[in-house]
Amino acid sequence: MTLTLTLTLTLVAAFGCTAARTPREGVPREGDMEADPGEPGRSDDEPEASGEEPVGPGLPSPPPSACENSFAHPGPFAAGVRTLDLAGMAVEVWYPAPAESAEGRSPDSYDIRDWLPRDVAMAIPDEEAPLHETAAFRGLPVSEDGPFPVVLFSHGIASYRLQSSFLMAHLATWGMVVAAPDHLARGLANILAGNLFGDEAPEELRAVHQWFADQNATPGTSFSGRVDLTNVAIMGHSAGGGAVVALAQDEGIGSPVMLASVAGLPSTLPVDVLIMGGAADEIATRPAVESGYARFAGGRKRLVSVGAMGHLGFTDLCAIGRDRGGVIAIADEYGLQVPDIVSRLATDGCEPGDLSPEQGWPIVNHYVAAHLTTSLGLRSADGGFDPATADCFSPHIVDLRDEGEFVEGSPGGGPDVSPSSEDDLAEEDGAVDEEPDDDADDEAGADPNASPEPEPDPEPEPDPEADPEAGIVSCGDSSCSLDDALCCVGLGGSSCKPECDFLEAPAGCDGPEDCGEGQECCVGFPAGARCLDVCGGQDQSLCHDDGDCGAPDSCIECSFPGSPPTLVCATQC
Repeated sequence: MTLTLTLTLTLVAAFGCTAARTPREGVPREGDMEADPGEPGRSDDEPEASGEEPVGPGLPSPPPSACENSFAHPGPFAAGVRTLDLAGMAVEVWYPAPAESAEGRSPDSYDIRDWLPRDVAMAIPDEEAPLHETAAFRGLPVSEDGPFPVVLFSHGIASYRLQSSFLMAHLATWGMVVAAPDHLARGLANILAGNLFGDEAPEELRAVHQWFADQNATPGTSFSGRVDLTNVAIMGHSAGGGAVVALAQDEGIGSPVMLASVAGLPSTLPVDVLIMGGAADEIATRPAVESGYARFAGGRKRLVSVGAMGHLGFTDLCAIGRDRGGVIAIADEYGLQVPDIVSRLATDGCEPGDLSPEQGWPIVNHYVAAHLTTSLGLRSADGGFDPATADCFSPHIVDLRDEGEFVEGSPGGGPDVSPSSEDDLAEEDGAVDEEPDDDADDEAGADPNASPEPEPDPEPEPDPEADPEAGIVSCGDSSCSLDDALCCVGLGGSSCKPECDFLEAPAGCDGPEDCGEGQECCVGFPAGARCLDVCGGQDQSLCHDDGDCGAPDSCIECSFPGSPPTLVCATQC
């Protein structure tokens, strides 16, 4: 049963480094936005907020000389960047710009205080603010060499749109327009307040996709005729993998890229996928990531596991403020109260012994760019996943797989990988063990005058309507009796308790058999799983088979943000 995993991984995806974006007085980042298609915002040439010199590195150290032809190096374009305001939603856009347009320009940087709770952000003086220098340049023109394919990016829980700026800028240099909205529903501030609300990431990403369509069709706008909406990829980190699963099933969006995520794509979805994980990741663990890879058979699939890389190795976060203990240590110094478990998550991948950004970023840049330049049609020849290229990053690549046929743009799906109906434990012909007939010997010496043994009371007939699983909830590797406990699913695991603690989701059912007559087992975050007359809002009704669902719904396998496939009652995911 995937209920416990669903709740665990939705929680676990919170790596707790920054909060929902709150503007600060004296830091005019919002003015940098283009409010509507074609309407100018603050000049992209205007200086950034004051603060100490940016910390980096914005550009990672170059890969070994043996990898001169790898995609770890920047491509032929400069990376431009600008910020959009789409009906109050901040969106960062990186894009290809003429290489010469960046000459003499200073790289863009961002202030991590823009995503900390307001009171903490205001308490950190400018001279103490850890600015992060990126590899992009603000205010550059969009290259006229397009149209360029589009990549939509979904960040993880408790993060922010620029969390992986190193990768976004890198893809822009290789001829891709990359857009990342802020998912405010995933902010750390909401987690700290205990009121995390519904995830709207898929709809937010669809709104960005529509914005590009409007821009492309509107003469005179920055991206008019510059984007190729027949080639759109979706990429996500951690819980952002849930949005990847949702949008990869939309018409016109494909080439999914999963970074440190355990969200599972439908097994026969006709797309070409790249799945990357860190072998040292204690959140999206290597076995969980590889399990999602093994289930998928819809098209070309690629797996890269990077040794000594943790959960945050796919982000900027290990480079920000690292000389002072990281973002959480700086915020804690100025009064931010962070739960211990969130603090622990904030260091996954940033500890001594973990792969440094200078070592890890070139690996991520290479494999993501190699995959997308092929699947998005930017080059005719495939390459970059061969053992010789992996040797360039030796000894950091601990698992590299490249299997299946490319299917992007074709109508066909992959093979059916549902479990075999054959009985693997079938007995061999004639291999039947016969027990000795002890009764035959007893009958020979039986006393004909002895009173017959009384017949034992018959066993009660089982109630055909009773469900043996009723009142029992799967909880990690064990189970809980609902008579005296709940399954409490938290960032540190699952356990049976009378009452769940803060940042734990209670599982009071795992199907309708645990509920009263006519009720449904409704699961959602942060409420957990509980019995209701009707599942409302973003809650889903858990099921085991079609008999648990009412018409027109069926019991189908769906994936949700940060979660593996889960059986729910629905007409479609």
